[in-house]
Formats: sequence, structure tokens, C-alpha cells
Amino acid sequence: PSLIENGQMSSGSLQPFVRKASIGLGSSWTVQWAALPPRETSPPPPSFSYATSCSVSGDTIYVAGTVHGGASMVQGDTQLPSQGGNDVWIASLDKNSGQVHWLTQLGSAGDEQLASHGGIVVNKQGNPLILGDTTGNMFRSRIPGGSDTTTDMFAMSLDANTGNPLDNNFLGRSASGGDGRPILDNFGDEFVEPAEEQPDDNFGNEPPEEQPEEQPDQQPDQQPDEQPD
Repeated sequence: PSLIENGQMSSGSLQPFVRKASIGLGSSWTVQWAALPPRETSPPPPSFSYATSCSVSGDTIYVAGTVHGGASMVQGDTQLPSQGGNDVWIASLDKNSGQVHWLTQLGSAGDEQLASHGGIVVNKQGNPLILGDTTGNMFRSRIPGGSDTTTDMFAMSLDANTGNPLDNNFLGRSASGGDGRPILDNFGDEFVEPAEEQPDDNFGNEPPEEQPEEQPDQQPDQQPDEQPD
């Protein structure tokens, strides 16, 4: 049964796809992904995911876009966890067959959006580089209680073989999976739902730990000097 028939997706959902159209005797193929809404309401609301950029490097095609409203991208039997709000997603495919190497969904507790034009390119090392904006903690910690509409720009590179972020300063979260593979986190380990992020200051520094108040040294009770009989 389809995702709509089994109640996981609304019929009003919008899903991304990529199609290779060949001229003459060349092969053509189409790959379409699903984006499942959060399982908090029944029936589920429509889910929206867009493919907005692509880049070709050798025999590999990279496709990227934005998935909205806490929805989770799906590759085969693997459902990637939403990182909160709107996330960015990236997929690596074989140019000739359309086989998906990996699919990554990344973001923060805020909203991320891929750049409308040139949102994904390939750098000199052969790794995909994505560009976009965020209202969350991607590469710096934003002031708690600040504006949710003011955005930061970001640029980050991903491992061409796994889809995992290569930037050590990445503060957000990501999950990557492919056909029959486990969901992996930023470091290539099996994904574990992280603990809630702790706020810090506007410069990426963790708030200082509260130090216990110092207590004055207590002297033992002094006994009066003994007097001779």
C-alpha cells in the first residue's frame, strides 16, 4: 500500500523528485522521495518538501532542498528524523542508474532553508558544499529569547561517501541513511536521539557553571587551657 493509503501521508502533500531525461538511446530514470509529517495528529496534515538545487560531479548527481514543518525524509525503508522546524536535505545518486547512494537530513531546532540559487556545489576536494540560512544554532549559538525571524547564513561541506557533515564547528544535528543502511549521525555512528540543547551566549561559549558559595572555614571548638590544681 502507498503512504497515503496506510494513513502516513495526506493526499495534499508535495514531494520532491529528480528525473534524468536522455536524448536518443540513452537511459532515463526518475527518483521520488517522500516526506512524512510528525506523528502527532491523525489524520496527518499535508507535508511539503522541495528540491531546489542540483550539481553534477563525474558520475554522481547531488540534489538538495528543504523539508518543512518537522517532516522526515524517507529513503526506501529508512525514515530520517527531523531535527526540528524546517530542515535541509541532500541526496547523492548515480548519474547512470539513478541509484541513491545516501540521503541526509540536517538542521537545528530552528528553521533552515537552502539557498534559492546555487544552493549546492562541489568543492575542489570532490565533496558537496551547501549554502543556506537558518534561524537556529547551526554554527553559533544564538541568544535565547532572540528574534526567530532574523536569519544567519551558513556554508558547510559534506562527505561525498557518507553524506555526513565535515565541519567540526557544526552545532546542529544530522542523520544520513541509504538503501538498507542504518541511520548515521555526524560522526558515522548509528544515530541516537540527542539530549535537549543547552543555551549559551552569542559567541559560541557555554555558560559558566554555577560555583557553590564558599563557606568560611570552621574552627573546632577551642577548649580553655587546663589550670594546675
